[in-house]
Amino acid sequence: KDVAETEFGLVFDPTLVRGMSYYTGTIFEVSMEGFGGSVAGGGRYDKMIGKFTGMETPACGFSIGFERIVTILLDNGFTVPGAGEKKAYLFEKGIDSAALAAVICEAMEERKNGVQVLVAQMNKNKKFQKEQLGKEGYGEFKEFYRESLKH
Repeated sequence: KDVAETEFGLVFDPTLVRGMSYYTGTIFEVSMEGFGGSVAGGGRYDKMIGKFTGMETPACGFSIGFERIVTILLDNGFTVPGAGEKKAYLFEKGIDSAALAAVICEAMEERKNGVQVLVAQMNKNKKFQKEQLGKEGYGEFKEFYRESLKH
């Protein structure tokens, strides 16, 4: 396999303080350029386990802010590999149950092919609804009405 190479900076900051009182030794934080705040951090907390078990146990740990990392990736144009297309099936209020069942069956077939399909009732302001769904990545819309002539 090819080995990927990357560069990163390492800064030693003896003044770094983490806000948790349970840390008893070395602490660390991971930050990303252009993002205010850390995306991961941790350290030693040797006395913490002993408070619960009565036996002193050396320990260290860390946490990762996955939401922060995903936000940074998305802000930098990252797209999820293999993410299928997204379609919205909008049905008119008052559509009969047989027609709605057909819409759901069609959506299920699309989903079998890896398409993410949202089935939702059409809002009164359909244009605004489509704009909002477009912002969420829905690129195709299919509308289902009470009467087939409205297509």
